[in-house]
Amino acid sequence: MQGLKRRVIQAISYEAILLSLFIPIVTLVFKQAVMDSAALGMSLTILALLWNIIFNYGFEKWEVQQGWYTRGLKQRLLHALGFEGGLLLLGVPVIAYFLGISLLKAIIADIGFTIVIMIYTFIFQWAFDRLFGEPERTFRRPKSPHQPI
Repeated sequence: MQGLKRRVIQAISYEAILLSLFIPIVTLVFKQAVMDSAALGMSLTILALLWNIIFNYGFEKWEVQQGWYTRGLKQRLLHALGFEGGLLLLGVPVIAYFLGISLLKAIIADIGFTIVIMIYTFIFQWAFDRLFGEPERTFRRPKSPHQPI
């Protein structure tokens, strides 16, 4: 399975499985009603998707302004820190509201969520590739604008 079909199935299954794990964990750990935990999970999912679109648009625009046409370690670190930092700032008030906890406790909860989600992401991506095969390498590195033609 390759291309758009692969990406759509991967994204939907990733989020569906994550929510099916997130909801009972939040329900048990924070002693919340299942529907409240589901509302929090869906809210954070939608927030992450919207932030992903907004952040990537801005970051890609900024990269061009910096004259960066490829992503090395520096660019990937800045991207990851910027994305996760922004998501933390946006997600903490949502978590505090839904769980009825202080902002400090929400920060701690969000850090915990992030650690668990990183582990889940690693396992999910590995399992998905084992089940469906690795993606074909269809993207080619663009020629550097500094490279002679």
